[in-house]
Amino acid sequence: GVGAAKTVGGTEQGQKHGQSWWDSAAGGSLIARSLGENCFAIIDDFLDVEEMNKLLVSSVGLFEGGAMKQGNTDGASTYWGEDNAGDFLNAQNEKQKWGAWGNHKVFIGDADGRAPEVALLTAATDRLVSRLRDLTDEHPAGGGAVVRERLAKTDFREHAMIATYRAADRGRYLRHTDIGRHGVLTALYYLNEGWSSEDRGQLRLYWPGHHNTKVRHDVEPLGNRLLLFWSNEDCPHEVVPTMKDRYAITVWYVQGKDLLKNSSSFFNLLGNLHAVQPLSMAQALSRMGYDASQARRVELIARFLGESGGDASGLQDDDALMAYLSEHGICSLCGEHSSEGAVIGEPYTSDGSPQLVPSLPLPSPPLPPPAPLACAGGDCRG
Repeated sequence: GVGAAKTVGGTEQGQKHGQSWWDSAAGGSLIARSLGENCFAIIDDFLDVEEMNKLLVSSVGLFEGGAMKQGNTDGASTYWGEDNAGDFLNAQNEKQKWGAWGNHKVFIGDADGRAPEVALLTAATDRLVSRLRDLTDEHPAGGGAVVRERLAKTDFREHAMIATYRAADRGRYLRHTDIGRHGVLTALYYLNEGWSSEDRGQLRLYWPGHHNTKVRHDVEPLGNRLLLFWSNEDCPHEVVPTMKDRYAITVWYVQGKDLLKNSSSFFNLLGNLHAVQPLSMAQALSRMGYDASQARRVELIARFLGESGGDASGLQDDDALMAYLSEHGICSLCGEHSSEGAVIGEPYTSDGSPQLVPSLPLPSPPLPPPAPLACAGGDCRG
Protein backbone atom coordinates (compact mmCIF):
# COMPACT_ATOMS: atom_id res chain seq x y z
CA GLY A 1 0.00 0.00 0.00
CA VAL A 2 0.93 3.67 -0.17
CA GLY A 3 3.73 4.48 2.23
CA ALA A 4 3.97 0.89 3.39
CA ALA A 5 7.16 -0.97 4.17
CA LYS A 6 5.85 -4.50 3.84
CA THR A 7 7.42 -7.78 4.88
CA VAL A 8 8.03 -9.83 1.79
CA GLY A 9 9.99 -12.81 3.04
CA GLY A 10 12.22 -10.50 5.09
CA THR A 11 10.75 -11.41 8.46
CA GLU A 12 11.41 -15.11 8.20
CA GLN A 13 14.99 -14.55 7.13
CA GLY A 14 15.51 -11.91 9.81
CA GLN A 15 14.23 -14.21 12.53
CA LYS A 16 16.64 -16.92 11.45
CA HIS A 17 19.52 -14.57 12.07
CA GLY A 18 18.02 -13.04 15.23
CA GLN A 19 17.38 -9.74 13.47
CA SER A 20 14.09 -8.15 12.43
CA TRP A 21 13.75 -7.31 8.75
CA TRP A 22 13.50 -3.59 9.46
CA ASP A 23 16.72 -3.60 11.50
CA SER A 24 18.98 -3.60 8.46
CA ALA A 25 20.40 -1.08 6.02
CA ALA A 26 17.94 -2.13 3.32
CA GLY A 27 14.95 -2.11 5.67
CA GLY A 28 15.91 1.25 7.17
CA SER A 29 16.30 2.80 3.73
CA LEU A 30 12.90 1.53 2.63
CA ILE A 31 11.25 3.02 5.71
CA ALA A 32 13.16 6.29 5.30
CA ARG A 33 12.06 6.55 1.70
CA SER A 34 8.42 6.18 2.71
CA LEU A 35 8.78 8.78 5.49
CA GLY A 36 10.58 11.15 3.15
CA GLU A 37 8.13 10.83 0.28
CA ASN A 38 4.83 10.15 2.05
CA CYS A 39 5.41 11.50 5.60
CA PHE A 40 4.46 8.10 7.04
CA ALA A 41 5.50 4.46 6.91
CA ILE A 42 3.66 1.22 7.73
CA ILE A 43 5.80 -1.60 9.11
CA ASP A 44 4.16 -5.00 9.49
CA ASP A 45 5.40 -7.91 11.63
CA PHE A 46 7.31 -5.45 13.78
CA LEU A 47 7.84 -7.71 16.81
CA ASP A 48 7.81 -11.42 17.44
CA VAL A 49 4.24 -12.67 17.77
CA GLU A 50 4.99 -13.81 21.33
CA GLU A 51 6.08 -10.28 22.25
CA MET A 52 2.95 -8.80 20.71
CA ASN A 53 0.79 -11.21 22.70
CA LYS A 54 2.52 -10.21 25.94
CA LEU A 55 1.83 -6.55 25.18
CA LEU A 56 -1.81 -7.29 24.36
CA VAL A 57 -2.38 -9.25 27.57
CA SER A 58 -0.72 -6.47 29.56
CA SER A 59 -2.81 -3.77 27.86
CA VAL A 60 -6.09 -5.59 28.40
CA GLY A 61 -5.13 -6.12 32.03
CA LEU A 62 -4.49 -2.40 32.52
CA PHE A 63 -7.93 -1.54 31.18
CA GLU A 64 -9.81 -4.26 33.04
CA GLY A 65 -7.89 -3.46 36.23
CA GLY A 66 -9.00 0.18 36.13
CA ALA A 67 -5.57 1.70 35.42
CA MET A 68 -6.78 3.62 32.36
CA LYS A 69 -8.76 6.84 32.55
CA GLN A 70 -11.02 8.29 29.91
CA GLY A 71 -9.21 10.60 27.53
CA ASN A 72 -11.72 13.42 27.93
CA THR A 73 -10.89 13.77 31.64
CA ASP A 74 -7.15 14.47 31.45
CA GLY A 75 -7.20 18.20 30.74
CA ALA A 76 -6.24 17.84 27.07
CA SER A 77 -9.42 19.70 26.10
CA THR A 78 -7.34 22.90 25.92
CA TYR A 79 -6.23 21.66 22.48
CA TRP A 80 -9.78 22.33 21.29
CA GLY A 81 -10.21 25.61 23.15
CA GLU A 82 -12.34 26.48 26.16
CA ASP A 83 -15.70 26.30 24.43
CA ASN A 84 -17.40 22.90 24.78
CA ALA A 85 -20.47 23.78 22.73
CA GLY A 86 -22.91 20.90 22.52
CA ASP A 87 -20.66 18.93 24.89
CA PHE A 88 -18.54 17.72 21.98
CA LEU A 89 -16.01 16.57 24.59
CA ASN A 90 -18.73 14.28 25.98
CA ALA A 91 -18.02 15.37 29.54
CA GLN A 92 -21.00 13.31 30.71
CA ASN A 93 -19.60 10.15 29.07
CA GLU A 94 -22.81 9.25 27.31
CA LYS A 95 -22.59 5.98 25.40
CA GLN A 96 -22.15 6.34 21.62
CA LYS A 97 -22.39 10.12 21.80
CA TRP A 98 -20.54 11.95 19.04
CA GLY A 99 -17.53 13.58 20.65
CA ALA A 100 -13.98 14.78 20.07
CA TRP A 101 -12.50 11.58 21.41
CA GLY A 102 -13.51 8.43 23.24
CA ASN A 103 -10.41 6.57 24.34
CA HIS A 104 -9.19 5.21 27.65
CA LYS A 105 -5.47 5.54 28.29
CA VAL A 106 -2.56 5.23 30.68
CA PHE A 107 1.08 6.35 30.41
CA ILE A 108 3.69 3.70 31.20
CA GLY A 109 7.43 4.20 31.64
CA ASP A 110 10.06 1.56 30.92
CA ALA A 111 10.45 0.73 34.61
CA ASP A 112 6.74 0.77 35.47
CA GLY A 113 5.93 -2.48 37.27
CA ARG A 114 2.33 -2.38 36.07
CA ALA A 115 3.39 -3.25 32.53
CA PRO A 116 7.09 -4.15 32.24
CA GLU A 117 6.36 -5.66 28.81
CA VAL A 118 6.20 -2.14 27.35
CA ALA A 119 10.00 -2.09 27.38
CA LEU A 120 9.91 -4.78 24.65
CA LEU A 121 8.29 -2.29 22.32
CA THR A 122 10.25 0.83 23.27
CA ALA A 123 13.56 -1.01 22.92
CA ALA A 124 12.57 -1.94 19.37
CA THR A 125 11.25 1.50 18.38
CA ASP A 126 14.39 3.09 19.87
CA ARG A 127 16.51 0.79 17.76
CA LEU A 128 14.57 1.74 14.64
CA VAL A 129 14.71 5.48 15.35
CA SER A 130 18.44 5.27 16.06
CA ARG A 131 18.96 3.46 12.76
CA LEU A 132 16.93 6.08 10.86
CA ARG A 133 18.74 8.93 12.62
CA ASP A 134 22.14 7.57 11.52
CA LEU A 135 21.09 6.35 8.09
CA THR A 136 23.17 7.00 4.99
CA ASP A 137 21.95 7.08 1.39
CA GLU A 138 24.10 4.19 0.28
CA HIS A 139 21.11 1.94 -0.38
CA PRO A 140 19.43 2.48 -3.79
CA ALA A 141 16.07 3.23 -2.13
CA GLY A 142 17.53 6.48 -0.76
CA GLY A 143 15.58 8.84 1.49
CA GLY A 144 18.10 8.81 4.31
CA ALA A 145 19.21 12.44 4.12
CA VAL A 146 15.77 13.98 4.70
CA VAL A 147 14.90 11.64 7.55
CA ARG A 148 18.35 11.90 9.10
CA GLU A 149 18.05 15.70 9.18
CA ARG A 150 14.61 15.64 10.81
CA LEU A 151 15.66 13.10 13.43
CA ALA A 152 19.18 14.43 14.04
CA LYS A 153 18.44 15.81 17.53
CA THR A 154 15.68 13.38 18.47
CA ASP A 155 17.33 11.91 21.54
CA PHE A 156 14.33 11.52 23.87
CA ARG A 157 10.91 9.90 23.93
CA GLU A 158 7.93 10.15 26.22
CA HIS A 159 6.44 7.40 28.34
CA ALA A 160 4.44 5.05 26.14
CA MET A 161 0.70 5.69 26.03
CA ILE A 162 -1.44 2.54 26.05
CA ALA A 163 -4.95 3.30 24.82
CA THR A 164 -8.12 1.46 24.01
CA TYR A 165 -11.16 2.58 22.04
CA ARG A 166 -14.28 0.68 23.08
CA ALA A 167 -16.83 -0.69 20.64
CA ALA A 168 -19.67 0.07 23.05
CA ASP A 169 -18.72 3.76 22.94
CA ARG A 170 -18.03 3.76 19.18
CA GLY A 171 -14.69 5.21 20.32
CA ARG A 172 -13.08 7.75 18.02
CA TYR A 173 -10.65 10.68 18.03
CA LEU A 174 -11.36 13.85 16.07
CA ARG A 175 -8.89 15.03 13.40
CA HIS A 176 -5.85 16.65 15.04
CA THR A 177 -2.06 16.84 14.92
CA ASP A 178 0.48 15.92 17.61
CA ILE A 179 2.14 19.32 17.43
CA GLY A 180 1.03 20.17 20.98
CA ARG A 181 3.39 17.51 22.34
CA HIS A 182 6.38 19.16 20.62
CA GLY A 183 7.04 15.76 19.07
CA VAL A 184 9.08 15.02 15.99
CA LEU A 185 7.99 11.47 15.21
CA THR A 186 4.95 9.48 16.35
CA ALA A 187 5.21 5.68 16.57
CA LEU A 188 1.89 3.80 16.85
CA TYR A 189 1.89 0.06 17.51
CA TYR A 190 -1.31 -1.95 17.11
CA LEU A 191 -2.37 -4.99 19.12
CA ASN A 192 -5.57 -6.09 17.39
CA GLU A 193 -5.79 -9.68 16.21
CA GLY A 194 -8.28 -10.75 13.57
CA TRP A 195 -9.11 -7.20 12.55
CA SER A 196 -11.11 -6.54 9.38
CA SER A 197 -12.15 -3.38 7.55
CA GLU A 198 -15.73 -3.96 8.77
CA ASP A 199 -14.48 -3.36 12.33
CA ARG A 200 -13.57 0.19 11.29
CA GLY A 201 -11.35 2.02 13.82
CA GLN A 202 -8.85 2.98 11.12
CA LEU A 203 -6.24 5.67 11.67
CA ARG A 204 -7.13 8.17 8.95
CA LEU A 205 -4.22 10.25 7.67
CA TYR A 206 -4.84 13.57 5.91
CA TRP A 207 -2.69 15.60 3.56
CA PRO A 208 -0.51 18.27 5.24
CA GLY A 209 -2.10 21.25 6.94
CA HIS A 210 -3.86 21.52 10.29
CA HIS A 211 -7.24 22.20 8.67
CA ASN A 212 -6.84 19.92 5.68
CA THR A 213 -9.79 17.56 5.18
CA LYS A 214 -8.44 15.68 2.15
CA VAL A 215 -7.91 12.04 3.13
CA ARG A 216 -4.52 10.63 2.29
CA HIS A 217 -4.66 7.06 3.59
CA ASP A 218 -6.63 4.87 5.99
CA VAL A 219 -4.42 2.60 8.10
CA GLU A 220 -6.01 -0.58 9.42
CA PRO A 221 -5.01 -1.15 13.09
CA LEU A 222 -3.76 -4.67 12.46
CA GLY A 223 -1.98 -6.59 15.19
CA ASN A 224 1.83 -6.30 15.16
CA ARG A 225 1.75 -3.32 12.82
CA LEU A 226 3.85 -0.21 13.52
CA LEU A 227 2.86 3.11 11.98
CA LEU A 228 5.35 5.98 11.87
CA PHE A 229 4.42 9.54 10.92
CA TRP A 230 5.71 13.06 11.52
CA SER A 231 4.17 14.67 14.59
CA ASN A 232 3.70 18.13 13.07
CA GLU A 233 1.18 19.48 10.56
CA ASP A 234 2.55 17.19 7.87
CA CYS A 235 0.26 14.48 9.25
CA PRO A 236 -3.17 15.49 10.54
CA HIS A 237 -4.95 12.30 11.59
CA GLU A 238 -7.96 10.87 13.36
CA VAL A 239 -9.29 7.58 14.66
CA VAL A 240 -12.61 6.79 13.00
CA PRO A 241 -15.38 5.21 15.15
CA THR A 242 -14.60 1.63 16.03
CA MET A 243 -17.01 -1.30 15.98
CA LYS A 244 -14.62 -3.55 17.92
CA ASP A 245 -12.52 -3.01 21.04
CA ARG A 246 -9.25 -1.58 19.76
CA TYR A 247 -5.82 -1.39 21.48
CA ALA A 248 -2.72 0.58 20.52
CA ILE A 249 0.49 1.88 22.10
CA THR A 250 1.86 5.29 21.13
CA VAL A 251 5.42 6.54 21.60
CA TRP A 252 6.32 10.16 20.86
CA TYR A 253 9.92 11.03 19.99
CA VAL A 254 11.08 14.56 20.83
CA GLN A 255 14.11 16.79 20.40
CA GLY A 256 16.29 17.67 23.35
CA LYS A 257 16.25 21.38 22.56
CA ASP A 258 12.49 21.49 23.16
CA LEU A 259 12.72 19.96 26.63
CA LEU A 260 14.29 22.47 28.98
CA LYS A 261 12.47 25.76 28.56
CA ASN A 262 11.02 26.20 32.06
CA SER A 263 10.67 24.45 35.41
CA SER A 264 7.73 22.31 34.23
CA SER A 265 9.92 21.10 31.37
CA PHE A 266 12.55 20.06 33.90
CA PHE A 267 10.00 18.01 35.83
CA ASN A 268 8.76 16.53 32.55
CA LEU A 269 12.32 15.48 31.71
CA LEU A 270 12.71 13.73 35.04
CA GLY A 271 9.28 12.18 35.30
CA ASN A 272 8.09 11.45 31.77
CA LEU A 273 11.02 11.12 29.37
CA HIS A 274 13.57 8.49 28.40
CA ALA A 275 16.75 8.80 26.39
CA VAL A 276 16.56 6.98 23.06
CA GLN A 277 18.58 3.79 23.41
CA PRO A 278 21.47 3.14 23.19
CA LEU A 279 22.00 6.65 24.60
CA SER A 280 21.91 7.08 28.35
CA MET A 281 20.20 10.13 29.84
CA ALA A 282 23.62 11.66 30.52
CA GLN A 283 24.76 11.06 26.94
CA ALA A 284 21.59 12.57 25.53
CA LEU A 285 22.00 15.69 27.69
CA SER A 286 25.66 15.92 26.75
CA ARG A 287 24.63 15.90 23.07
CA MET A 288 22.62 19.01 23.91
CA GLY A 289 25.82 20.71 25.06
CA TYR A 290 25.57 20.26 28.82
CA ASP A 291 28.55 19.48 31.04
CA ALA A 292 29.06 15.73 31.34
CA SER A 293 29.22 15.66 35.14
CA GLN A 294 26.08 17.74 35.51
CA ALA A 295 24.28 15.64 32.90
CA ARG A 296 25.26 12.57 34.88
CA ARG A 297 23.69 14.05 38.01
CA VAL A 298 20.38 14.61 36.22
CA GLU A 299 20.56 11.01 35.00
CA LEU A 300 20.94 9.80 38.59
CA ILE A 301 17.93 11.85 39.70
CA ALA A 302 15.85 10.39 36.86
CA ARG A 303 17.03 6.88 37.75
CA PHE A 304 16.14 7.45 41.39
CA LEU A 305 12.61 8.46 40.41
CA GLY A 306 12.27 5.43 38.15
CA GLU A 307 13.46 2.99 40.79
CA SER A 308 11.54 4.53 43.67
CA GLY A 309 8.36 5.35 41.80
CA GLY A 310 8.69 8.90 43.07
CA ASP A 311 7.11 12.07 41.72
CA ALA A 312 9.46 14.63 40.18
CA SER A 313 7.42 17.47 41.67
CA GLY A 314 8.19 16.18 45.16
CA LEU A 315 11.98 16.32 44.97
CA GLN A 316 12.42 19.17 47.43
CA ASP A 317 13.72 18.16 50.84
CA ASP A 318 14.01 14.54 49.75
CA ASP A 319 16.60 12.94 52.01
CA ALA A 320 16.28 9.64 50.13
CA LEU A 321 17.35 11.38 46.92
CA MET A 322 20.36 12.95 48.61
CA ALA A 323 21.37 9.56 49.98
CA TYR A 324 20.93 7.98 46.53
CA LEU A 325 23.12 10.60 44.85
CA SER A 326 25.81 10.13 47.48
CA GLU A 327 25.67 6.36 47.11
CA HIS A 328 25.98 6.45 43.32
CA GLY A 329 28.20 9.52 42.91
CA ILE A 330 31.35 9.39 40.80
CA CYS A 331 34.09 11.97 41.11
CA SER A 332 34.13 14.16 38.00
CA LEU A 333 37.91 14.56 38.18
CA CYS A 334 39.35 11.17 39.05
CA GLY A 335 36.45 8.99 37.90
CA GLU A 336 36.47 6.91 41.09
CA HIS A 337 33.54 6.11 43.33
CA SER A 338 34.01 7.95 46.59
CA SER A 339 34.33 5.76 49.64
CA GLU A 340 32.39 8.51 51.40
CA GLY A 341 29.77 8.69 48.65
CA ALA A 342 30.52 11.97 46.89
CA VAL A 343 28.02 13.52 44.53
CA ILE A 344 29.32 14.33 41.05
CA GLY A 345 31.00 17.63 40.40
CA GLU A 346 30.38 20.91 42.24
CA PRO A 347 26.59 20.73 42.35
CA TYR A 348 25.70 24.06 43.93
CA THR A 349 26.38 27.70 43.11
CA SER A 350 27.60 30.29 45.61
CA ASP A 351 24.05 31.19 46.63
CA GLY A 352 23.18 27.59 47.43
CA SER A 353 20.97 26.94 44.38
CA PRO A 354 21.45 23.67 42.47
CA GLN A 355 23.60 23.73 39.37
CA LEU A 356 22.29 20.68 37.54
CA VAL A 357 23.05 21.85 34.02
CA PRO A 358 23.90 25.28 32.59
CA SER A 359 20.78 27.40 31.96
CA LEU A 360 18.52 24.52 32.99
CA PRO A 361 15.25 25.76 34.51
CA LEU A 362 15.19 24.40 38.04
CA PRO A 363 12.50 23.52 40.57
CA SER A 364 11.69 26.12 43.18
CA PRO A 365 12.48 25.93 46.01
CA PRO A 366 15.84 24.40 45.10
CA LEU A 367 17.01 20.99 46.25
CA PRO A 368 18.89 21.20 49.56
CA PRO A 369 22.69 20.98 49.14
CA PRO A 370 24.37 17.93 50.64
CA ALA A 371 27.43 18.32 52.83
CA PRO A 372 30.60 18.43 50.69
CA LEU A 373 32.34 15.07 50.59
CA ALA A 374 35.87 14.17 49.58
CA CYS A 375 36.22 11.64 46.77
CA ALA A 376 38.36 8.56 46.85
CA GLY A 377 41.10 10.46 45.04
CA GLY A 378 41.82 12.54 48.12
CA ASP A 379 42.56 15.99 46.72
CA CYS A 380 39.74 16.40 44.20
CA ARG A 381 36.13 16.67 45.28
CA GLY A 382 32.96 15.26 43.76
